[in-house]
Amino acid sequence: MESCSKILLLKDGNALAHGSYSDINATGFNIKDILESYNQAMKDKDDKNTKTKEKYTDEIQKDKSPEKAVEKVKEKSAEEKEQEKA
Repeated sequence: MESCSKILLLKDGNALAHGSYSDINATGFNIKDILESYNQAMKDKDDKNTKTKEKYTDEIQKDKSPEKAVEKVKEKSAEEKEQEKA
């Protein structure tokens, strides 16, 4: 990123800052921290998707139809959400 001549920093489709790497960092935005946060969020999302796929595969292996497996995974996900709230 440091070698980019221009960077456009967006949030929800709105421009927050633009310029060189050092220009943007000088405005108070830390590009390195922003990228690390983004990468962690994407990893967390991938981990969640992987867990859902694993649950689905487990249900299929229990001789359930794909439709029943989807229902079971949805039920388990709802139960997990309720447990997180408690």
